[in-house]
Amino acid sequence: MFQTHHLTNGLRIIHHPFPSEISYCGIAVNTGSRDEFSDEQGMAH
Repeated sequence: MFQTHHLTNGLRIIHHPFPSEISYCGIAVNTGSRDEFSDEQGMAH
């Protein structure tokens, strides 16, 4: 079961507690090159 937490700075954390010696961390950003201005090219990469 996934748990979702929202921090006061707006960051959303989704986590799945699982007893293991292996861990994984993934980061997803809700933005892309279509959201950039011409003087900010590359900020989403």
